[in-house]
Amino acid sequence: MTILLGKKRKTRAPLKAREISGTLLVEAEKALRNPGIDRSKIFTATDVSSYSVFPEDPSLMVREKYNGDKAVGKMVGGRFRVRRP
Repeated sequence: MTILLGKKRKTRAPLKAREISGTLLVEAEKALRNPGIDRSKIFTATDVSSYSVFPEDPSLMVREKYNGDKAVGKMVGGRFRVRRP
């Protein structure tokens, strides 16, 4: 594949074997075979939060921070808003 940018030409590097969709699907299937995901895979930095659906009310979400703090709320305008008790 050739991409034209002005007068310069750049060619795209060929895909590696691990980047082919069939290979990715096999790897994803292996990862999803076991229930749950290791916390170290989700929380790769201290400023990362995990979001999940609140089991008692699917219209709400649960935000879990790296240190284990949990808050229930909703996404409003792309931001998480904590529900008041």
